[in-house]
Amino acid sequence: MLTKKQSGCIEWLILFHAEHGYAPSMRELCAGIGWKSTRSANDMLEALERKGAIKRGRGRARAIVVNVEVK
Repeated sequence: MLTKKQSGCIEWLILFHAEHGYAPSMRELCAGIGWKSTRSANDMLEALERKGAIKRGRGRARAIVVNVEVK
């Protein structure tokens, strides 16, 4: 079960990918969600990955794949 903030992040990731054709950078994610800290973005992505909502490629930039649909 995703929190409200996690669901919002997933929605934003889906919209960004649909518009640009690739995943956002950490700085783009921060700007899109309204965070100042890339650490906060990384913590969110780690939580989403633990829950199985996304998959990230290690050692690769912009390697975020969304595994769920937000309702």
